[in-house]
Amino acid sequence: MRPIDYALTDGPVTAEQRAYAVDVLRSTRDALHQSVAGLNDAQLAYRPAPGQWSIAENVEHIVLVEEGIFTALN
Repeated sequence: MRPIDYALTDGPVTAEQRAYAVDVLRSTRDALHQSVAGLNDAQLAYRPAPGQWSIAENVEHIVLVEEGIFTALN
């Protein structure tokens, strides 16, 4: 992946910007899957402190945000 110009624009994203963003989203999705693939239920539910999110909650948040971004790009 090559860096993209993040200059502000007045219109929708270009096809190049969209392709770059989709590629990044797919890469981060794959990396996230790999990073949690070997965790068991207890590890996924672990909270480092009361009131803090578990690994599973963090993963869910990332997935929901990335789905929103992906939807907005299409």
